[in-house]
Amino acid sequence: MEEHRQTKDSRHSDNSHAPTGVVILARPQLGVNIGAVARAMGNCGVTRLRLVSPRPTWSKKDAIAMACHSASLIHKAQIFPTTQDALSDLHYVLATTARPRTQHIPVLDLDSAITTLHKQQRHGHGLWGVLFGCERSGLTNEEVSQCHGILHIHTHPLCPSLNIAQAVLLVCYHWYRLASNTSRHSTQTQQATHATASHRHRLFFLERLETMLTEKQFFHHQRYDSKKTTIRLRNMLARLQPTHEDIDLLHALVTCLTSPPTHNNKDFPFDINRITPL
Repeated sequence: MEEHRQTKDSRHSDNSHAPTGVVILARPQLGVNIGAVARAMGNCGVTRLRLVSPRPTWSKKDAIAMACHSASLIHKAQIFPTTQDALSDLHYVLATTARPRTQHIPVLDLDSAITTLHKQQRHGHGLWGVLFGCERSGLTNEEVSQCHGILHIHTHPLCPSLNIAQAVLLVCYHWYRLASNTSRHSTQTQQATHATASHRHRLFFLERLETMLTEKQFFHHQRYDSKKTTIRLRNMLARLQPTHEDIDLLHALVTCLTSPPTHNNKDFPFDINRITPL
């Protein structure tokens, strides 16, 4: 297992095998839980595991023992320092949480969520991911705000929380069942549509916009608190699911509105290759 480095090759290395799903564990604490997650994933043919800032003392030996025949997922798992880094190349991400959230993004039950993820893959929309919080405290509001929606697994109100491996197994099994049924009965070739923008591209635009708003002292207004407004902007883009072309257009609009007027189209100041992240 190696630390993940953001290189041009590694950002696209996940695209070679189906399914195009990624399980992301935010700040996992115990090796046995990581191993149990890997085993659940292997049972359902999901092979991409990412760990965000795992506890330094977690036992790889325990994880491999618990993973059984899915130990290769532990060896291949990618480790990221932050959730933002782990989501950067994903085009659609759902956050799992049992707690009510006040953020204005869609809340999907398990069936709806899996149907949505399946459509993402079937239409060639790139990598999708499901984000799971740490065993003790789950996901932070900041982490949830980086996702397109919330996946809520309905459980009994007297005992609502699931072990992390149980939650992963439910998600992966439902995915596997739907994908298997579709592959058996589908006879039509699906054409790829425009892919939604990756998390990296959406975040890059938002950071650019937030920098400009800060320079204009927009957040000084009492109605537009910096932290809350930033989360609202992220939620808004997540609901819209913009494509790469949409994000490029937003960059162009911002550049046009903040640049001196010009009457010569050849002098238009926007250059997408100059500002878009690699």
